[in-house]
Amino acid sequence: MQRSRSLQSSLKPSGGGRSSGKSVRFADWDGASLTRVRHLSADSGYTSDESPSTSDQQDICVKLHSYSSNGLFVGGTVHVVNPRYQHDDDEQLFIALSFDDWKTVSHIEGFRYNNNSTTDLISQWHFSAHLKDLYRTSRCVLKVEYTYGGRMTVDDNFGSFYSLQIEVPRRSYQYSQETLICDLLSFDELLIY
Repeated sequence: MQRSRSLQSSLKPSGGGRSSGKSVRFADWDGASLTRVRHLSADSGYTSDESPSTSDQQDICVKLHSYSSNGLFVGGTVHVVNPRYQHDDDEQLFIALSFDDWKTVSHIEGFRYNNNSTTDLISQWHFSAHLKDLYRTSRCVLKVEYTYGGRMTVDDNFGSFYSLQIEVPRRSYQYSQETLICDLLSFDELLIY
């Protein structure tokens, strides 16, 4: 693992001790500054029994931030942390959606939301779709598939997938009396009790 150049310069002693004139700003996903700060001294370092991961699988993080449905419309937001990101067209995000335990899969394409408050390393994606051909209330499962540089990173809720209940709106039929009578008379047999 290679240390960032900005960190290397801050760790070099200047005149026998560390410089206290440097500051670091931490921000959340939307770029807002964090308000709670904990100061650490050189004696209060973090220790871990685990060795640092050098796997490429750990450098990209994809997380389904929010999702919902309104009738047949499905939408949501995905956050992606990609330290290797460079401006190119080799980046895609899809939501894989299934109503039959992954026997058939539909894909909803996500689009990257360009927001000046986020950096290139942290991107926000949005997706929305109108589901057609659903005639009854259905439960669907979904996962996020992010592809960058020919490699796919998946957020499948740690293997249990995300679940969404789709409430199909009931059609409201509005008949005038004349239309209702015409429709009833068009039947070959009409049984009235």
